[in-house]
Amino acid sequence: MLFRSKDAMDLGRFLESQAFIVTQVYNKDATMTGIKTAIQNVARLLERNDRVLVFFSGHGVSEKLGDERFGYIVPYEGTENTATLLSMGDLRELSSKLGNAKHQLFILDCCFAGLIATKDSTAWDKGYPGYIERLVEQDAREFIVAGGKDQRVRAEGPKGYSFFTGYLLEALVEGKADLYPD
Repeated sequence: MLFRSKDAMDLGRFLESQAFIVTQVYNKDATMTGIKTAIQNVARLLERNDRVLVFFSGHGVSEKLGDERFGYIVPYEGTENTATLLSMGDLRELSSKLGNAKHQLFILDCCFAGLIATKDSTAWDKGYPGYIERLVEQDAREFIVAGGKDQRVRAEGPKGYSFFTGYLLEALVEGKADLYPD
């Protein structure tokens, strides 16, 4: 599932070339309802050992209420009123609806995306014997984000993509992401 037009379309093309089934929601269809509907429709189709990737590239905002900071992604019809935005808590709830999938990967290319994380990673050291084999056997929900919980991210990057997505595509398409050729 992909949500920003150029970034989403080209990442979608790459994923399709890798035999992924891709559902894209972008531009005027990437409303709060459109995003939730797409994720719930995919959830209904998932079988136990499926893997799902949710990619969002667009705007993100944060708001401090009391002593806590909250993060949001901005859907197509979103306004300055955070009630019109999709909160990181909403994304975690949608992730639980994808619970039939063995592996979930959320890639969030927006400001303040680090607010999605609720705790530190529990992944093993990559030097651990059998690391890859053990990792793929376990159920997992992972988040890769363009910036931390208090960071704005650069929108204009290489080849007309956002900075993060431009380098993500370069790493995937050109094989630069595989530091351990395994």
